[in-house]
Amino acid sequence: MRKIFTKSKIRIEVSILVTCTLILLSSLAAMHSKVHAVKLVLCIMISLAAGVLICLDLKLIRLPGIIFMIIIPILSFAGIEAFTHRVTDLKMPVFLLNLVFYFLLYAIFSLLFNSVKLGYILATLFPMIFGTIHYFVIQFRSSPLMPWDFLSAKTALSITGNYTFTINYRFLLVIMGFVYLMIFAEKIQIRIKNLRVRVAALLLTVCCMGGYTTFIKTDKSIDMFNLYHTLFAAKRIYVRNGFAVSFLSNFRYMNVQKPVGYTLKNAEEIMSEAKAQDVSTTSPDNNTSKKNLLKDKPNIIVIMNEAFSDLSARGKFETNEDYMPFIHSLSENTIKSDLFVSVKGGNTANTEYEFLTSDTMAFLPNGSVAYQQFVRQPMPALPNYLKSMGYKTTAIHPYNSKGWNRENVYSYFGFDTYLSKTDFKKPKKIRDYISDESAYQKIIETYKNKLPEERIFTFEVTMQNHGGYDKDFPGFETSISLSQYDGKKKSDNVRAAEQYLTLIKESDKAFKDLTDYFQKEEEPTIVLMFGDHQPADNVAKPILKLNHINQDSSVEEFQNGYIVPMVMWANYKLESQDIPVISPNYLSGLLLSKAGLPLTGYQSFLENLRKTIPVITGNVYIDKDGNYHQYSEDSYSELLNQYSILQYNHLSDGKNRVNDFFGGLSIESIDK
Repeated sequence: MRKIFTKSKIRIEVSILVTCTLILLSSLAAMHSKVHAVKLVLCIMISLAAGVLICLDLKLIRLPGIIFMIIIPILSFAGIEAFTHRVTDLKMPVFLLNLVFYFLLYAIFSLLFNSVKLGYILATLFPMIFGTIHYFVIQFRSSPLMPWDFLSAKTALSITGNYTFTINYRFLLVIMGFVYLMIFAEKIQIRIKNLRVRVAALLLTVCCMGGYTTFIKTDKSIDMFNLYHTLFAAKRIYVRNGFAVSFLSNFRYMNVQKPVGYTLKNAEEIMSEAKAQDVSTTSPDNNTSKKNLLKDKPNIIVIMNEAFSDLSARGKFETNEDYMPFIHSLSENTIKSDLFVSVKGGNTANTEYEFLTSDTMAFLPNGSVAYQQFVRQPMPALPNYLKSMGYKTTAIHPYNSKGWNRENVYSYFGFDTYLSKTDFKKPKKIRDYISDESAYQKIIETYKNKLPEERIFTFEVTMQNHGGYDKDFPGFETSISLSQYDGKKKSDNVRAAEQYLTLIKESDKAFKDLTDYFQKEEEPTIVLMFGDHQPADNVAKPILKLNHINQDSSVEEFQNGYIVPMVMWANYKLESQDIPVISPNYLSGLLLSKAGLPLTGYQSFLENLRKTIPVITGNVYIDKDGNYHQYSEDSYSELLNQYSILQYNHLSDGKNRVNDFFGGLSIESIDK
């Protein structure tokens, strides 16, 4: 027995640590499984076997070692895919294309450390860690891991405490698989003794990896391997193309590409045509008195409500009481619409960006975050424009001030003041977040603190309804229930849906209180509220199940997951209207027109575009007849290209940007 098992204290300690960790994970997985007794026993046995195998004094040399050197990268590749789908979903050419990456990765690590054992252990950690992150990212926001997600890692980590990390048996078995790969890797005893050969091999392998990653980012790779790239659902790309190929190919989108035919001259021609179409919407003259301009103009309040949506967009269901009674009843001095957004379950800042700039995520890389990647200097935006007319501009976000790079972006956009979590004194909290009630009190506070002749533009991004709906919170009780599930054992998803609907009811009440306050005020005030996105798909699953809906069955059905409410209310006479559909890039133009304020040239262009294409998102666009289109189609390509040219001048061509067309920059923004 002494010859079979190790005498190393370190290996014995590692064995105990690994075994205990795997048993703990097995217990957590069992908690989220309906039938778990047999599975739990099996997983515990696998955990114990792993510990024994670590202690086994086994050496893989020569042919056995070479065989495992070939097998481990293949299984590692299969493992990272197994977190979310089967590796067999990949076609053989794409399978081999991904496999090349893993062989190169393992070779680089082995040659770098002159040890297959150490190199293979470290190389195996990469797919295990990335796969785990990918698994939880999809779980939280229903979209895959992207390269630029690491730019917003701090923002993501700040809210993870309110999420429940669900570990199922699939996840557990994949982790166990990776652990076993590292155990066998530790047994491999093969080295390259000749230093020159090893260095030469390392340089060659690194060059091959460089060539590989460069090739993956080209259109040629798409054509040669028939890679899937024309999808409205980003996570399907990972299923069809594999994690490595999908993740690496997305690096091509780290920068915005020039639209076809972009030149400053072409952009200016489109701008001139837009101005000619409606000269009444041009910016106010610089000599115009701010006092006269703002006379009888309304205060403007905009609320982008975190995860605010009406789940009836996903299918019919019954509740014990109306979860949105006030908004459902609003009709007088009110404009409503279904707002199609570009994101679901997360990436709040993208809807925010579309509203404040009138740009669209359609012309930016799929899955990117404009605030993090592309807003790097002052640029014309709604706050800058309203400031030029004399408005006092304030941004409010009852959470961490640095999230999504807002501290810098808000400065670039022209906000005078930015109030965050630290500016709230003893606010009311619902779950672990500042309530909408307290958030709206801060809006009222900014109104009360202004001078009589001033007008305010206050923009608030709420937090009350943020994800983490399947977690229990002390002092928070669910008041809305799904009637069809009453009397039945409720799953985690059903409980999450009921918690979410309860939060929506609280938001509805807070919005009523806000409008009640301004209804009593004499100064004209217009309030716009819309959701940034729907919650992650797990919340809607009970509703989809009730209606026997497969959200992947059609583009239309899938896009129902991207609809949120938009409501505009005024304390003065406002022609009530139900706008069938709209997207965030159009909202600022609609808001200013209803407020009786002049539009920028950019907004004027978009108001005309909206007549033909009322919805433009990062996923699809919808024409005036209600037809859904993907961007791979040629329909309305000329109009969309004109828009993309204007947006490129606005966002990406700062040196040649025609600032006046987009509303101009405030002096403060320029100085910063």
